[in-house]
Amino acid sequence: MSQTSSTLEHTTGQAVEHVDVLIVGAGISGIGAGYHLQDQYPEKSFVILEKFESFGGTWLTHKYPGIRSDSDLYTFGYRFKPWIGPPIATADKILAYMGEVIEENVKSREVAAQEAEVLIAQGVQAFMLQLRSLGATETLLALRSKAESIRDQELDKALKQLGQGKDAEQVLQQLARGLTNKLIHSPSVRMKQAAAEGRTELLELTHELFELALDTP
Repeated sequence: MSQTSSTLEHTTGQAVEHVDVLIVGAGISGIGAGYHLQDQYPEKSFVILEKFESFGGTWLTHKYPGIRSDSDLYTFGYRFKPWIGPPIATADKILAYMGEVIEENVKSREVAAQEAEVLIAQGVQAFMLQLRSLGATETLLALRSKAESIRDQELDKALKQLGQGKDAEQVLQQLARGLTNKLIHSPSVRMKQAAAEGRTELLELTHELFELALDTP
């Protein structure tokens, strides 16, 4: 830490805030410098120091009667907010103009922050959907793998029976029954257990997954 920083901390009793750029004075030039830093170097941090309670510089401190600009405001004003009033203006008009500049840019930063929050929220939502999708993909792959394993076992059994000369129609019927029984065996056991434990959400999910319709009396 520099000697200056140590002295400031000792004097004020507060931690020093370190910034990239320090602007002294919230007059015409200071406000303009802040705008251009924000616009051209948004990654840079800056602070505008002002000893008075408000902005304005000369137009705030000079109180003599009839104070006005000594040059036209079309060239004296900001390029990013062209002056639209009379070319020569009084102090109160110039202060009002500077106030508009500050207010508009505060609002624009608030809007930008809100837009950033929306983009972040959308990004998080997309990421979470992707994670869920990956989880669903893994589950579907595991389900398919188990179904294919059952199919291969039953098909191998059927082919052996056909090779032994058994009736083809009978073998096919046994194959169909075997596939059905083995595919629904584990789910049936789990659903009976869920029903006994009062976990109706699993039963409801099964209806949704397999698009089941209950026969009503």
